Amino acid sequence: MPIPNRSLVSGTLILAGLVLLLSSGCITAPVSTNLLAQSMAYEPERSKTQIDATVGLRLNYVLSPEVVAQWKRLPLIDDQTIENYRNAVGNTIVADIEKSGIFTRVEPNSPAPDFIVLIWGEERLSPQPMLVVTMQVQDSTKGVISTRRREAQTGATFKDSNVKSVLPSVMAALKTDMITDLLACFARRQEQAAQAQAAAFAKTALPDLLASADPTVAVARERNRAIIAVGNQQLPTMLRDKKADELSALVVKIEQTILDLNHESEVAKDHAQQVAAANGDQRQLDELRGLAICYRERIELLKPIAAALKEESANRNR
Repeated sequence: MPIPNRSLVSGTLILAGLVLLLSSGCITAPVSTNLLAQSMAYEPERSKTQIDATVGLRLNYVLSPEVVAQWKRLPLIDDQTIENYRNAVGNTIVADIEKSGIFTRVEPNSPAPDFIVLIWGEERLSPQPMLVVTMQVQDSTKGVISTRRREAQTGATFKDSNVKSVLPSVMAALKTDMITDLLACFARRQEQAAQAQAAAFAKTALPDLLASADPTVAVARERNRAIIAVGNQQLPTMLRDKKADELSALVVKIEQTILDLNHESEVAKDHAQQVAAANGDQRQLDELRGLAICYRERIELLKPIAAALKEESANRNR
């Protein structure tokens, strides 16, 4: 979807209040960006989902000709005040994304971000007064991950306009949509990665399958399945062909892995408890609990393998 060439300005009610101040002589036109930003500032709710990534923001706003004409009929509202307001809206939206904590790094002009968030929209009067905002998320290759649109009805005049009050809810809904689509994208990518990893695991020697941590539950499960399959296929040959010192070295590696797995399982479990206590994202909670379970399962898979290797090594030394 192409980004419109014009810019969205919202918050007509705020501007009407500033008109009163201008008329009273308290301030003079043009109204500064900072003053306009202060008048529409709000504190967004902190996101339960945090994504470790750098996001670049691209903002573009459209004010319909009808709205511009309505503003221009007000006393002391000039083009510079309207332009300052456009900048103020952009600053407010950037602050919303930053304070929400969805991404660890928000850099509006980042040259090489992990994701690009494009935001554009329109405040219009016809066919009915409406604030329309669209948010698109692209990956680093500019592939589109998500495109969502939200709108809210506004008043037809300065007196009954409620743009300032609906902008936070519109942004909150769009952020929820964005997170849903991003997590679905991550899940698909993780599944694809797990399938590719499973194919690689099937060709891997048992000692090289030993690992105390995995990036996702999907990979952890595939590794466990591979240990079962490869272990059953390779263990008899290892017991027959490997030297006693090689068997002993492998036992040491397995027991060290078991020790590390126990630690990682406890860390994941503790982290899950912290997320649950903070009423955090359920998907993150499920992932942490899943990792803890996979690590415990891997310990149980490795114990009999270590025992068989120990027994054979002992028999060789008699």
